[in-house]
Amino acid sequence: MRYDISFHFDGTIIEDHKITARTLGKTLTHLQRAIDKAYIETLYGKVEKNSRLSGKDYANADFITGTPRDGGYILDLFSKSDIGKKTCNKIIKGINDAYTDALKQESDQESGSKLHEKVLDIRSQVKSESLEPIPFEQIAKNESSFTKRSYGERLICREIDGILSIIRASSSGDSTFEIDINGDILQNFSFDRSRSQRFHSIVSERHLGPPTIYNGFLREMDADNQTGRFVNQATKKKSILYFSTIDSFMEAKDFLGNSDHLHFVGCPFVEYDAYDISAGDIYYISPIKNG
Repeated sequence: MRYDISFHFDGTIIEDHKITARTLGKTLTHLQRAIDKAYIETLYGKVEKNSRLSGKDYANADFITGTPRDGGYILDLFSKSDIGKKTCNKIIKGINDAYTDALKQESDQESGSKLHEKVLDIRSQVKSESLEPIPFEQIAKNESSFTKRSYGERLICREIDGILSIIRASSSGDSTFEIDINGDILQNFSFDRSRSQRFHSIVSERHLGPPTIYNGFLREMDADNQTGRFVNQATKKKSILYFSTIDSFMEAKDFLGNSDHLHFVGCPFVEYDAYDISAGDIYYISPIKNG
């Protein structure tokens, strides 16, 4: 029987055609999460933040492991259901763009300092009214205006990147990881340390979406990390709210835990050109008075 997914470790990470339980456990955990996200998006059309499979979906989302093969360490996985091929196609689609870019060049991740400068610039433009924020309801209807891929695809890449952290670790020496995924076509993705580092840089890229008007409630604040938990009145979902300065953090503090709405301008915190509009992270820009 032809496998549906097969992964292959080689190099100094291998000892007598075996890998450690830690390496295998981490690989299978991240791989199953990638499968789950692909299955959810295939079945329901989208993945939201913190989406989980229900028990009734396990049978269709499960893959059976075969017997490890020599040639380094090779493990084949076989789908238990007809939807397995569609799930594999979704994983291929999720990985392919980042992998193609990793073959060509490294993407520069927007650093925290650059984000901080961008927040200050947007705040200044909003204050001077040279930049007009967009109501959240309008942004929610046109999410594709500032994203390029589905949030599920970004989550699939995050899980594959979790596997690749094994290869990036100095303890893994000169090791490689390959994964074959058998969808409508058999697709191979192979990584050494250098390529896995480029892949990580690409899928970790973050930037700010358009300035947006939010309305809701502030439920938690963490002064050490300058973050909060915001409940969006429109979606009833919780988002992480980031503050770029202690001053902006203190601006919002009076709204913590009470019934007063926090009415503010913020920017969607876009990761690898994907965003969950219902509960995605937000960067706080400035308050809206008398909102």
